[in-house]
Amino acid sequence: MSRHSLVWVVTLGIALALWALPAERTRAEAPPEEDLSQGSWAPYPEDGTGAATDDADGREFEVDLGATGAFGTAGSGKCLYQTDGDWIQKSKSEIHVSAHGWWNDHSHYIGGECPERADVEVWIQAHYCGHWQCWWRTIAKSEHRIRAKNLANNRVTARAICYSEVPTGYRSIVDVDLVGQRDPPDKFYSIPINIECRPRNY
Repeated sequence: MSRHSLVWVVTLGIALALWALPAERTRAEAPPEEDLSQGSWAPYPEDGTGAATDDADGREFEVDLGATGAFGTAGSGKCLYQTDGDWIQKSKSEIHVSAHGWWNDHSHYIGGECPERADVEVWIQAHYCGHWQCWWRTIAKSEHRIRAKNLANNRVTARAICYSEVPTGYRSIVDVDLVGQRDPPDKFYSIPINIECRPRNY
């Protein structure tokens, strides 16, 4: 090989190495698909940084945190109702956490009428973090067909057992489906709170 050819080959090799370097760096910086079994339960950060941004169970939960309930209308506006719940709380026995969900019938305010019962589902979710990101993971849920709380004092309870007193972030989600009527996909989200209760590992 001539000297000119050798210089050309070396120059080409260096150029190819430099061209491939940014692509390799980009691939290395991209978070890999995480194995949920390799993470751990974690407190919810007070400033919200590094907090869960999606749901590990694949549900399409809208992020709408609050503690005042969510109002909706159904049946062409003839039913005015409220989806509501409370904050996650630890039992007096300290062996589990619980969350409650219910609905209120406010149709009398508009001269309308709601169904007598609704299907109320309550989720308890815990804050779970892997190496790259955090998720909300559902650890308990409960669903029952009940009457409105402001009329019959009915509510649905979900519970999750505590396996240690390590602080962990929690939130609850409540969904109401009116029986016999189409209703909007409104949900109640409790404000995240840290409780000294670590759920079991999945």
